[in-house]
Amino acid sequence: MESTNNIAEVLWGERNVRTIRMRVWLSEVWAKESMWGFQFVLLYRIFGRAVARQVTRRDWVRWLLSRLFQALDYKAYLWECKQLEIVHNARVV
Repeated sequence: MESTNNIAEVLWGERNVRTIRMRVWLSEVWAKESMWGFQFVLLYRIFGRAVARQVTRRDWVRWLLSRLFQALDYKAYLWECKQLEIVHNARVV
C-alpha cells in the first residue's frame, strides 16, 4: 500500500466515510473543545505520516491504532448523529 499522510486513510481508505468523518471531527470539534483533542491533533500533524507508514509495515501497530481509531470514530459518529438531529429538528432538510 502506498504511503499517505493520514493514519485513517491507511486503516480505512482515502474516501471512506469514517476517514472523512474523523478528519472533520478531529480538527473541527475535538481539537477545539478539548485540550486532549488539541494535543492529539498536534501530534497527529507532526507524526501522522511516519506512523501511517508503520501501520502499513507492522501488524501490531495496525491492530493497536485500529482499536484507537475505532473508539475515536465512535465519538465522531455520535457527534455526527447529534448534528443530523439538530438539522432534522430545525426542519432544514
